[in-house]
Amino acid sequence: MANITFVALVSDEYRSVFDKNLSISPPLKKIYDNELIVINDFSLEKPCVSLNKAIENSKNDIIVFVQSDVYLPEHWDNKLHEIINNIKDSGNVNWCVLGIFGISKDNVYAGHLYSNGLQKELGKHNPPVEAIAIDETLFVINKKTGVRFDDNFPYLYLYGNDLLLTASGIGCKNYVICNFLVHNSLTRIRYHENCLKSVEYFRRKWKNKLPFITPYIGVYSFRLKNYYYKYKKDLQYLITDNNLMIKVHHQDPSSIKPENV
Repeated sequence: MANITFVALVSDEYRSVFDKNLSISPPLKKIYDNELIVINDFSLEKPCVSLNKAIENSKNDIIVFVQSDVYLPEHWDNKLHEIINNIKDSGNVNWCVLGIFGISKDNVYAGHLYSNGLQKELGKHNPPVEAIAIDETLFVINKKTGVRFDDNFPYLYLYGNDLLLTASGIGCKNYVICNFLVHNSLTRIRYHENCLKSVEYFRRKWKNKLPFITPYIGVYSFRLKNYYYKYKKDLQYLITDNNLMIKVHHQDPSSIKPENV
């Protein structure tokens, strides 16, 4: 069985979050099976430069890009291998991007995870479906395809979807898969100025793909419409009870079990 490389961007600010979540995930304890690349010295303005270097330096062809506030349950890596083998057995050897949550070709949300920020379980266990957009909490790429991130892509919004569209453009298949994990996130306003810079870059680059809707943000042809939705989302998060409540990370994310498996 091929091994897996996990890649995480971990700034000093998020080091304690990493230590209490991703770092203690059982698949990352298998030091002889899997590889972990932690990137500390990355540029927030151009993070994909560091991510591409991680791809080139990785020992394995299956590479998982994952946020530091994610907890991966026991046997998550074995399940990923099983899913990939099933995709290959169905004749789709040339897969490129696998999202853990996203939108299918039928415009249906798919995937399976627990979101602490939303305080609920999302999705359920289902077979892989072809993806048109993904959430970037965690996604997997196939190094063999040769697809790489755009070094000039700014900040950490939409960069995985940029990669997905690049992969689709060269004939690769992309999927949303169901492999339960815990996103031990905090409730907070997710939209700020860095987000708009990512949106604007994406808007200019993929004009012929707009509107482009992801599980967490939409990109529209008209620039002012993107600003409108950005501030509308800010307002929604400020006035909802969910946002006014102070949420904390689960101290023991391993205790959260899926209800729908």
